[in-house]
Amino acid sequence: STTANVLLPEHDGKPAKLEVKLYENLAVGDLIEFFWDGEHVVSADYTVIAADKAGDTLERTIAWEYIQRGDNGQKAVDYRLTRTLVPNSPRSKPRIVDVTAVVLHPDEPVFEGVNPKGWLSCESLVDPANPSAEPAVRITVGDLSKYGLVAGASVTMKWWVLHGLVGSEEVDDAAFEETVTLGTDYPVSGFTWRVEPYVDYIFPIYEYDALNHTGRARCTYEFEDPALLKRGIHKVVVSNMAEQRIAMHDPNGPCEVFY
Repeated sequence: STTANVLLPEHDGKPAKLEVKLYENLAVGDLIEFFWDGEHVVSADYTVIAADKAGDTLERTIAWEYIQRGDNGQKAVDYRLTRTLVPNSPRSKPRIVDVTAVVLHPDEPVFEGVNPKGWLSCESLVDPANPSAEPAVRITVGDLSKYGLVAGASVTMKWWVLHGLVGSEEVDDAAFEETVTLGTDYPVSGFTWRVEPYVDYIFPIYEYDALNHTGRARCTYEFEDPALLKRGIHKVVVSNMAEQRIAMHDPNGPCEVFY
């Protein structure tokens, strides 16, 4: 962080640098143990050496795992001194750090109808619960209440497809984004999102290349972190990405059901 004692959402996943001025009357062999939110940060322990002197700045690293376990909020950081043959181990006064760096990473969505060979295929477009529904790729989002979302919150769904089974070339015409509102149609407890109409967002995968009609479908969802929003911080969190091989054709051409 460029601001002392403040860890922001952009620091998500990163370790923190801790600095402390060495104390008066230090002695070789003194053990300095650091604590983040009451948890001993073993990897930050330091033993005083002969070259150290009072007033020197000691730099230690607080690994991300400790920050993540402590979560967001006002976190106390302090250290304890232990000297051989001295029965007492005094602790420093705590330094308070304002943490909003622990950002949610929601579970990835799940593609429905993947065939036994691991592909989204023509058969995947048929909803077994409603066979007469328009053909669509169906994607399930799990329970969102565990992230603090409630009815009325907005969730943005994103679908895109990469051409072929390797590389990063995107089938631009297949990209689809939709913001839904949690409620009756999209329950907070979980819902199914439909990529439709077929001709707009799925058929372009077949059209994109005259020889190779396969691809990799990807999907994420995103929303504003409710906990940070309560503190007046607008931070959009993005779910882990789901990826699935897709081939919306058979040996004779695109999915027959549509032609």
